[in-house]
Amino acid sequence: MKKLFAILTVVLLCGLTVPARDNVPDFNFPQDVTKQAEADLKTALSKGNGQLLVDALVRSSLAKSSITIENMSEIVDDIDRVARKEKRPDIRALLYHLEARVMHDYTNNFTPINRRNPSRMAHNEKVKDKYAYWDSYQFAAAIDSLVNMSMRDRDALLQHSVKDYDDIIKCNDLGAKYVPTLYHF
Repeated sequence: MKKLFAILTVVLLCGLTVPARDNVPDFNFPQDVTKQAEADLKTALSKGNGQLLVDALVRSSLAKSSITIENMSEIVDDIDRVARKEKRPDIRALLYHLEARVMHDYTNNFTPINRRNPSRMAHNEKVKDKYAYWDSYQFAAAIDSLVNMSMRDRDALLQHSVKDYDDIIKCNDLGAKYVPTLYHF
């Protein structure tokens, strides 16, 4: 009995000290997600798949922002570049809405309300993240402009139900009742 207990104790202790392979963190995960999202973005642009386009930009934005917040300029520029080229008013509106959300979240998390704009003093300085020097008023003006651009084509947005975009907009029946179209979204 003592031998069995000793053997079980050794096996148990050895089992606890061996690291599990499934628990090893994948430090390359954000880069992998970004790479896959950029491949999906190219596919979406070539095939004209608007929902995949928005989904790829969301995934790319989340992955890049998890690497460093300094990628914010690149994230906004990517969304803006694609939105300006988009011909379909529904997808363009979703992209401008996404860009406004990214700026809003950045403002809420990283911009002090009372910060004065230091870029007036250091306007010749080149920085990777041009939004790092924006004050809350500049962000508010940019977000307001993006929201207005996303709602510019009212008639087209009223024709598209949020249920048509269930791959990228999670909405149950009750939500669809109160937010029936992209215009209301």
